[in-house]
Amino acid sequence: MRMPVSLLLLTLIFPSIVFSATIGNFQQQCHAPNWITGKTEIVEEVNVYQRASDPVLGFTRRMPNGHWRTEYNVDRIRYFNIPPDVMVFLFYHECAHAKMNSESEAVADCVALSDMQTDGYLSDETYKRIEVTYQRFGRTFPSGVCR
Repeated sequence: MRMPVSLLLLTLIFPSIVFSATIGNFQQQCHAPNWITGKTEIVEEVNVYQRASDPVLGFTRRMPNGHWRTEYNVDRIRYFNIPPDVMVFLFYHECAHAKMNSESEAVADCVALSDMQTDGYLSDETYKRIEVTYQRFGRTFPSGVCR
């Protein structure tokens, strides 16, 4: 059974900030070191709207205070009808950028796949849906060689 893409990606109303992502029955927090102090913190999660023309589904940014914030492009996610398990991957992928303090898509893909496998969220079917979604955006998946 497919979960509706009613964008429960984050259970919030813009511009609220929450500290966990919710997609159907999936609920998770991202923990990452503050890029200034190194102290582990919960990453802020926020839905952003009116950015359908932006080329990304999600973006994790360093905030001036050293915190991390992940922004999910709700309009683009809705427009492309991203499957729920791919949205779960998106959460892990964006979290990996913060956890590893890396802008590398290859690092984020590989860490996300590893963490999803560890947490029991990665199946062969999910991997294939992620791959197909990346192809829709003209990208190779994963973006690098994962070991």
